[in-house]
Amino acid sequence: MKKNFMAAMLLFISINIFAITIMDLPDGSHYAGDIKDGKFDGFGKVEYHDGSFYEGYFSKGLYEGEGKIKNSFY
Repeated sequence: MKKNFMAAMLLFISINIFAITIMDLPDGSHYAGDIKDGKFDGFGKVEYHDGSFYEGYFSKGLYEGEGKIKNSFY
């Protein structure tokens, strides 16, 4: 019984490692990536309604470290 439980837990953990969240935001933007405590956290991409985007790492809902930014001005 314990062996089956451990195998089930390992499967559950493995599935959740690769899960991403896809969200439509109130301002018309879209986000796909990791969420922690209700905020963008980890790797993700946010696409804004004007065509600009940020793809990279987030921490507590803010851009963190390296990433790609494209804005609507160029």
